[in-house]
Amino acid sequence: MRVFRSELQRMIGDLQQGDVMIAGVDRIIRLPIDEALGLFDSSKEKGQNCVHLIS
Repeated sequence: MRVFRSELQRMIGDLQQGDVMIAGVDRIIRLPIDEALGLFDSSKEKGQNCVHLIS
């Protein structure tokens, strides 16, 4: 898996169980599909929620 941008890495590292990550779909679709799915799977395993905004 390719290394995420440093700010995204920092944000993910700061998330705790029960936190909600809000992400614009326009940002998520910039990631390769395997990385985007990995991000969601990792968040789900840690008990975090993802909200996807469509603008």
